[in-house]
Parts: sequence; C-alpha cells; structure tokens
Amino acid sequence: DDDDAGFTGIPGETLTVTESGTNKTFTVELTSEPVSDVVLTVASDDHTVAIVSVTSPDTGEVLLTEPTDDVVLTFTHENWDDARTVTVAGVDDKIVQGDDGKTTSVTLTTVSSDLNYNALAFDVNVDVSDNDDAGFTGIPGETLTVTESGPDATFTVGLNSQPTEAVVLTVSSTDETVATVSSPSTLAFDQLNWSTPQEVELEGFDDSIAQGVDGKTTSIMLTIATADPVYTLLTNPSVNVDVSDNDDAEFILS
Repeated sequence: DDDDAGFTGIPGETLTVTESGTNKTFTVELTSEPVSDVVLTVASDDHTVAIVSVTSPDTGEVLLTEPTDDVVLTFTHENWDDARTVTVAGVDDKIVQGDDGKTTSVTLTTVSSDLNYNALAFDVNVDVSDNDDAGFTGIPGETLTVTESGPDATFTVGLNSQPTEAVVLTVSSTDETVATVSSPSTLAFDQLNWSTPQEVELEGFDDSIAQGVDGKTTSIMLTIATADPVYTLLTNPSVNVDVSDNDDAEFILS
C-alpha cells in the first residue's frame, strides 16, 4: 500500500488575520480513503482572540461557527477527498494590544475507529492584528469661549478603547483666576463605562479688572492616572479657554 493516512491543506505557516475583518481560509481533506468515519474537530484555543467556521463546499453557506457551534467535520469512505473550507476570523475586541497584536492556535484533532486516522492532532498558529488605539473622545481641539458673567461651557470625555485598568482623569484649570472647573474634578473610566461620555463644565472667573477686548486665557488640564500600560504613556490632554471680560475701565463721578 502506498497510501498514507493524513490530511492535505492544513497550513504549516502562521495565519495572519485582523480584528477588522480580514480573514484567512484553508481547505481540509483526507489523503486516503478511511475504513471507517473520521471525525475532525477544529477549534480555536482562545475564542477571545480568533474563531473558526466551516462553509458548505457547494453553496458557500456558513454551516458551523464558534463559539456557538462545535466545528466538527465528518469524512467517510464516500466524501473523504471532498475538500472542506475552514475560515479563521479575528475577534474584534476594544482593547489595545499594540503592534504585536495577539496570538492563538487552531487545533485539529481526530476520532475514528480507523486506527490510522484515530487521535491525530495538528496545530495552526494564528496572529491577529489589532485595530484599536488608546486615546480620548470629545476633547475639543478648538478653543472654548466663556464670559465672566456666563454662560458656562461644557464638553464630554470618553475613551477610545477599553482599558485593562481604571483610568482616572483629574480635571483642573491652570489658572483659577481666569476660569474654573465647575464639575466634576475627576473622571473615572473602567472596563464597563469606558465608552460612556462624561461631561465637564467650566466657567469664567468674574473678577473686577478690565482686560479689554482680548479678555484672558487659560487651559483646562486633564491629568491621567492609571496602571493601564497603554494609557499611562499618553500625554495629558488639555483644552484652551478664552474668557471674555465684562468690565469697563471708567471713572465714577460723585
């Protein structure tokens, strides 16, 4: 007999997929006709990193998808050389993994009464490229303008990505004789509320000094405190504020 028991099509190289939908496929079939059915289970070692699915060779319809289904392929003496298409897809989380992304393996294992095909095992390494960036949403890029006599100004802050540790922003004015933070003084984001915008309110400080048409300026600083390895590297964001004056230089006669 010059036939060997095994599979064709299982990749020997690492598959690279992305969180944003660039998947990889490979086909699997037996190298020889089995004497009894061969059940091949295809599974990702980490469903938070990548999942596998199998499609119909005739229609392309997705038949089984992890983690809802166990991806199991059965080869018989009739269909042993019918190629089955396996798709590997990256799981789109909201956590920054950086340039190296994340990795897992797809494991293929067999069960069969045919001893030549029983208890075979193969691993396919998978790299998943990340599509997340650490940063903040809602922080104005333009200068905010308030007046000494009101109204106040507001802006909202959220995170771009889910942190692995709590991120606390301390909100403060660099010059409280110009403008102050009405509320709140701290913003706390965690793995649950990171994408929910939190509002910051600020107001101009009403002095009795005439600053003229240019008014006065300051900045609102948001100082980052976190053990998250990505957010701790970010530069503290700030917002420029112009405060319009409500005072006039004049003499009072009495």
